[in-house]
Amino acid sequence: MEGKVLTTRFRLWVILAVFMVIAFLGTQSKIVNAEPVEMTICTGEDINSRVPFNGYYCDCNFKTQYIIPANMISGLKKKYISTMTFYPKKEMEDFDYKTRMCVYLSEVNESSFATKKFYDISGNPVYDGDVSIKNNKVAIELDDFYLYNGGNLLVTFVCYGEDVGGDYCYIGFLGKESEATALSKVQDEEEDYEMHDFLPKTTFTF
Repeated sequence: MEGKVLTTRFRLWVILAVFMVIAFLGTQSKIVNAEPVEMTICTGEDINSRVPFNGYYCDCNFKTQYIIPANMISGLKKKYISTMTFYPKKEMEDFDYKTRMCVYLSEVNESSFATKKFYDISGNPVYDGDVSIKNNKVAIELDDFYLYNGGNLLVTFVCYGEDVGGDYCYIGFLGKESEATALSKVQDEEEDYEMHDFLPKTTFTF
């Protein structure tokens, strides 16, 4: 009888342990919708060739940062961003920039830039690779999905074209006016960072 009781208790402990492992893995893994959901912001007709990145300098080193205010993307809160898609102003043929582009995502307190100074970036990029125009879109499929927590979203593009080579092609991105929300700089030039009153039209897939 005692052996049966011990066996039953052992089975219960095994079942409990399995449930605990499943619960732990559930908190650590990415929560992804069975079917991807999309949300598009900044659907204006303004144009900018520096934000989100400077296609004409993809054979050089450059950096762009911009801030998307939290109230624009409240529908993304607690969702994992998997892809960011941008839109050229005019119809363009498919083009591969053959460069190295790193994209960083983080959240900041401010919703715009008070000075012409980039935020420091840390950690690994959510994307590290080439960029291309395909079907008149530029889609960045993130290597590491980003869990958006509800703050002002800081987006940073860093191009290492001077280090690895690459092709260049002018691209004017669609978007809308937004005061002091973006900065850009070609890193081998001495002039100050350029301020932009612009945010790009972006489709987030999550």
